[in-house]
Amino acid sequence: QKRASYPTLPVVDAKRELSDREKRRWEKHRSSTLRELRIFLRNCTNRLIADRKFIRFTKPVDEEEAPDYRQVIQTPMDLFIIMDKINSSEYVTPSQWLDDIDLLRRNCLEYNPNRGMGRLLRDRASALQDAAHALVSREMDSDFEELCEELEESRKKMEGKESDEREEDSNLSDIQELEVVESDENDDETEENDGSSRAANEYENDLFHLLLRLVETTSGWGV
Repeated sequence: QKRASYPTLPVVDAKRELSDREKRRWEKHRSSTLRELRIFLRNCTNRLIADRKFIRFTKPVDEEEAPDYRQVIQTPMDLFIIMDKINSSEYVTPSQWLDDIDLLRRNCLEYNPNRGMGRLLRDRASALQDAAHALVSREMDSDFEELCEELEESRKKMEGKESDEREEDSNLSDIQELEVVESDENDDETEENDGSSRAANEYENDLFHLLLRLVETTSGWGV
């Protein structure tokens, strides 16, 4: 798992869009890196499973033996769950794998009392945690670990940029829709004003003709 050097990846910058070629190159190196990570983590997990001391942590807790386990432990964890997560590429950095190892130990300490068989299980969970951290520290190249972290950080930046662009497009669409609505309302108001103006003109014309008829009618009257 030691590596002498690693390729220089395109820098993901929120201010600059990666070219299609850079994106393909970035995806290729990320895929290759995650494959190496899966191989490494799978090897480490298999070594922990093969150790007889850790046999109680290789599968879920039996609910018949511990009927209240799920009431106490909200997020169960065991080595088979961890292996499933490796195979489904859910770990993209070594630290995420170690986080689940740490969770396994915390669950054991939270549920089991520090006496009798509970104390033995607590000791072995702590030993498993130490063994896992030692494997990563001893056998994983620090540069490879940093590369995994950088790739994950770059992925988050790219997703954040795409999310911002989708939000901007959505906001622009909302603004355009609002402008259309306002334009329709203005058109309706203009039509309404035009109608009112026409009605006023018609009223004035009718009034003028009425007055004219009155003048004509009264023109022969004596005063």
